[in-house]
Amino acid sequence: MIKTMYIYETADEIEYELLKANAIKNRQYATQAENLLWLYLKGKQSGYKFRRQHVIKQYIVDFINLKYKLIVEIDGKYHFRDEQIIKDEERTRDLEQWGYRVIRFTNEEIFNHREEVIKKIKKTIMAIESYNTDQIGGGQLNTQTSSQTNTQSGVQPQQTGASPSGD
Repeated sequence: MIKTMYIYETADEIEYELLKANAIKNRQYATQAENLLWLYLKGKQSGYKFRRQHVIKQYIVDFINLKYKLIVEIDGKYHFRDEQIIKDEERTRDLEQWGYRVIRFTNEEIFNHREEVIKKIKKTIMAIESYNTDQIGGGQLNTQTSSQTNTQSGVQPQQTGASPSGD
């Protein structure tokens, strides 16, 4: 029997219970930057439905819009460490191979340039919507990376990964 896969069933079945417990912990101990962005993203205030600390296979992402497969990550200071940068790059590659679009922002961007962050999130969703609408006509998604986007705002980009500390 073939099981129908629903869009919300993104978790790795074997690790789900542990990851779900960590996701709940991450929500309870969210960083200030995560809480600040969540104030905007929750309850469709952005015009789009987002979830926070959502399990995808073996990862926990900060925020996700399942309809557009858009992941928003917030990077804390520990993401500057060499070993974490490598882990984050692998994580991003995995998520992108599974069809997700990942955009990243630093804590500093959330604190100091929140309106720009919100505009970038909306712009990314609109690009995905446009691509989905134009796909039959041969339209192409703007594949500008988050690193390019963050560099344009004058903030050096960094990679991210979910951590139990939520940093």
